[in-house]
Amino acid sequence: TLLGYYEDEIDFNDAFMKFHVDPDKVQDELESKMEKTRRHYSYLEKLTAHRVVDFNLDAFYDTTKKERLVNNALIQEMVEEYARLEDSDLLIRKGKGISAPVILQKGNTGSYTGFFDSKTAIEHPEKDFFAFGHPFIDHACSRMRETSFLGLTAAVKMDMENPACSSEGVIFNFIVSFKGSRVSEHLIPVYVDLQTALEFDDSRTVADEFLKFRFKESNVAEHAPIPEQLWERLYTKALLWIELEIKTRLDEVQKNLDQQIGTTLPLINRHYDGIFAELEEILQLQKSKEKIYSIPAMKGLITRTENKIRRFKKLKETEMERMVKMKTIHTTYTLLSLALMKINGSL
Repeated sequence: TLLGYYEDEIDFNDAFMKFHVDPDKVQDELESKMEKTRRHYSYLEKLTAHRVVDFNLDAFYDTTKKERLVNNALIQEMVEEYARLEDSDLLIRKGKGISAPVILQKGNTGSYTGFFDSKTAIEHPEKDFFAFGHPFIDHACSRMRETSFLGLTAAVKMDMENPACSSEGVIFNFIVSFKGSRVSEHLIPVYVDLQTALEFDDSRTVADEFLKFRFKESNVAEHAPIPEQLWERLYTKALLWIELEIKTRLDEVQKNLDQQIGTTLPLINRHYDGIFAELEEILQLQKSKEKIYSIPAMKGLITRTENKIRRFKKLKETEMERMVKMKTIHTTYTLLSLALMKINGSL
């Protein structure tokens, strides 16, 4: 116990006798020992609690690595498509593979050198990371969202082994922002068939395959605009699907956070319970001495100890509130692009 630590450092009987001679000196010495032990205990608490949280976040990073790599590959394809359709002055020079450095040269006005792969970008912080939030990527996305952009009206063909997914429909690409203790953005597609007959799980299967599929020129063709009445029905269904998808992902994140918080809360409680037990014992000793010996200086010591207890209670409340806020995640989403899609059919 913490009290045992003090007993190892200070002879209790000797301290008790000195207390009658010079209570302030003994109190200062005792508080110095308490602060030293509390500081050591705080270091231990940080090492144990934070190590558990970091481990879980690393595991979450590894679990979602494949999805992020797929999204980064799509962003690279989007930039190449943007250069082909919109900006003939944009020169893209790259090596082999998604992890190779890429140079985006805009005429004579400047260039960016960096990576589309997140892991490689982290290993080379001196280079740019081409993802949502990068000025050029955001500019390209903003331009491609405009109705005058040439690439908005298109039909794509994709083959799937699951015959239940064979249909015609629209793939809606949303940018979803998750804002909690950290902020992240994800490209999330949802698929709606023209008859709106597919269930959520089948539509989600199509969207997952869409992320993995590598389209060739033969898989893409121009298409007439979607009739307004049909568009409204499909878009309404797409909003329902994206909200269900967000809820599904939030449930998984909340599950991970519950595990992290469930591990950390007992450490916080144990930390402060030790402090409170220690201070309460000191307070009772001070009150007993004040009652028995009527030492004038004891009232001031009692007040200081009571103030410390209140201060640590406030710190504990703040820590608990911080843990609760970790579970609060706000989401927003924006439609980035869409395309007609034919699954297991011809264009």
